[in-house]
Amino acid sequence: MRLSEIERGCSISLGSIGLSLVSVYVCLWVSYVDLCYLLGYLERGEERERERERERERERERERERRREREGERERERERERVLSWERGIRER
Repeated sequence: MRLSEIERGCSISLGSIGLSLVSVYVCLWVSYVDLCYLLGYLERGEERERERERERERERERERERRREREGERERERERERVLSWERGIRER
């Protein structure tokens, strides 16, 4: 009688330990999946930030190009004015 009580108690303890181990395993697995998702989310966020930075750089480059074009147009206009002024000066003489 005493031995069967011990066996029963031992069986219950082993069942509890097994259930606890399964619970721990499930918790660890869920944590691992959550961590993978979080890392992926962070990586995607970093990639989006890098893409935004590249887009800002492209926009700055386009603005510099427009500025150069405007400067070139102004320079051509000044040159045209100099030539016209020079031609007027020659005609007046």
